[in-house]
Amino acid sequence: MANEARVAACKKVWEDLIERHGEVKKYAYKYVYSLDPRFCELMVAAGKDIDALLIHGSRGVMRNFQEKYYPDDKVGYLVGIHHDRQHIHAHLLLFPYTANGVPLRVTDEKIRDPNGRFAEFRKVANKHVRDYFTREFDRPTKASDPGFEQVMQTRMVSSIASKGFPKTQVAAADRFQWLAEEKRRLQALADAELRQLLVKRLEALLKMFQPSRDGDESRAGEYKDMLTMNGRSQVELKQKLEQLEGVIKAARAKQDANRQEFNTAQKALTNCRYYSAHARGHGTLALEAETREERKWLTDLMANPALAATARTALTKQPLGEVGCLRRRQRGLQR
Repeated sequence: MANEARVAACKKVWEDLIERHGEVKKYAYKYVYSLDPRFCELMVAAGKDIDALLIHGSRGVMRNFQEKYYPDDKVGYLVGIHHDRQHIHAHLLLFPYTANGVPLRVTDEKIRDPNGRFAEFRKVANKHVRDYFTREFDRPTKASDPGFEQVMQTRMVSSIASKGFPKTQVAAADRFQWLAEEKRRLQALADAELRQLLVKRLEALLKMFQPSRDGDESRAGEYKDMLTMNGRSQVELKQKLEQLEGVIKAARAKQDANRQEFNTAQKALTNCRYYSAHARGHGTLALEAETREERKWLTDLMANPALAATARTALTKQPLGEVGCLRRRQRGLQR
């Protein structure tokens, strides 16, 4: 559906539900979930999807609100992303009644109560933003990666396409091309039609595994122990992963410190060489010469009786190192 058609359809469903409750005091509860403009700039510069972050955070906030205050009920809401301001933000529209007809209560009498529901809203929203940012930038598994439902639906669609491959009509060499086109065709179906295909395929898979599942009921305790052990292993692996991430961060920090120390030492060494090369004196120039060729040239110059007096006079009249510089320039011109 186009965006305008989707908005119109949501509005109609919302109004129809409102009419079922008769006289209502609240048409909706509205909140804005906004991000700092600097945070938006950082996300855009890194090529991250801000809309995905806002949708993820909105769902997390509403899921936490429902589980904490309406655990045996359902809360209805709509989310709309706006890009008309420098800070990209999401509008949350909460339906005033739960699925069981209980009037929704979002705020308390004291709006600024640190333990109130609105304060809980803000705290959970900030937590979801921080968690999303950490996962997106620091973790191997990104927060914007497809969720379990999306991955499983894609696999189910691929399974349906593979099951319907016409071996007698399509050559084996064209199998992958046919499967790709069939998968795109299935994904373009209407939701209701695609859902029927997915349910049918899932029922077929359940029937396939039903006998083995019935025969293994006696091993339910063993399976439970295996699941518990698997869960513990996952927790241990997660803890090890977090420790490794900490070690990597510490190593990176140490590497940055070493690089900074090396740059400082290199700068100090360069300054030392510069000032040593421009110091005054007689016998230091030959020792400070950078190459053997320069040292030999200076030695021969000082040892030549015809030029010794002139060379010593020249060395005492100019800063130490200029002769070496002139010599290097002269050698460059000769090459």
